[in-house]
Amino acid sequence: MNLDFNADWGRITQVLPPGIKKIPPAISDQLLRLKLRGKLGDVQVSKEPVPMLLDPWRRMMNGLSSNEPPPSNPPPVPQPVPVAPRPPAWGPWATETRGN
Repeated sequence: MNLDFNADWGRITQVLPPGIKKIPPAISDQLLRLKLRGKLGDVQVSKEPVPMLLDPWRRMMNGLSSNEPPPSNPPPVPQPVPVAPRPPAWGPWATETRGN
């Protein structure tokens, strides 16, 4: 047995209008997944919270755990350039005069 179930919100989809019916299942599919594994007499149930976050993480880890080594030289991260503070352009302390 190899089954995956997603928990839905009861019969809420029967009451919703046609355009909105797909929203609750889409949300619940990303909140909890129930996995049933084993044989009919011996079933193991496991809960997987937040598959939306766990699935990409698992794919990333499976990709890194393959025979290929991770990149040895990651691209350099640009450092921010320091900028000197500018004096205000208005008020009695301004270095420029406007108009007049």
